[in-house]
Amino acid sequence: MQVRKRFQNEVSTALDNTRFTASDFLIEFPDKGDTHVRITFKHHPEFNIRLYKVGNTFQVDECPSDYYFVGTLVAAPKDFPKNLTAWTNYIYDELRAMTPMIYDDFEELRRELEQRLKDHVVDNHSHFSVEEAETIRKKLAEFDKLLAMHAETHVELKKEIESLRAQLAGANQTVDSYSKPIWFSTTFNKLANGMKSLAKSNEFRQVAMETMKGLLFREIDGGGNNR
Repeated sequence: MQVRKRFQNEVSTALDNTRFTASDFLIEFPDKGDTHVRITFKHHPEFNIRLYKVGNTFQVDECPSDYYFVGTLVAAPKDFPKNLTAWTNYIYDELRAMTPMIYDDFEELRRELEQRLKDHVVDNHSHFSVEEAETIRKKLAEFDKLLAMHAETHVELKKEIESLRAQLAGANQTVDSYSKPIWFSTTFNKLANGMKSLAKSNEFRQVAMETMKGLLFREIDGGGNNR
C-alpha cells in the first residue's frame, strides 16, 4: 500500500537531519505487498531498514541494530521517521569501527564546524547575500576543478571522486535556498561522507579535507558570518 507523500517527505527530512543525507540512501515506498518503506545505505547495501506489516502489527527490521547486526522491533509508522536517527547512528558506529582513524578525523572537523557556526553565525535563519553566494560558488568550482584533475591521475578512485563531485553540485544548488547554518551543516555532511570513501588514498583524502576546511571554515569566519 502506497504511503502518503507527507510521510515520504518526513522520512527524507529525517535522514537529512542525521550524520548523513537523504542522498546517501536508496529510499523505496512499494505500492504493493506488506512493505511500506525500505531504506538502503548506498555505500554499504547490507545496511538497511524496512517497515512492514504482519497481521495488524507494524514491525521494523534494521541492520545494523543496537547490539546485534540484525534486529526486529515493533514500531508504529508515525514513529518510523524519528527512529531513523538511532539507526543511522548504528551505521556510523559500525563504519567507524571498520575505519576508526578516518572517522575520528571527520568527527573532529564536525565539532570544529559546529563551534564556528555557534561563534560566528548569530542569526540561524539568515541567508547568503548575492555576493556571498557568488563567492561560495567560485570556491565550489575551484574544488570541482581540483577533483576533476585528481580523477585523471587517480584512476582507481575515479568512481569515488565523481560521486564527490556530484555532492558538490548538490551543494551548489542549495546556496540560495538554505539558511547559512543548514547549508554549512548539510554541505559538510555531503562532502565528508564522499571523502570517507577515498580512504584508499590517504594523501588525496588529506588534500580534499584541507580544501573542504578552506571552503567551509574560512567562509564562516569571513564572508559567511552574520552579526
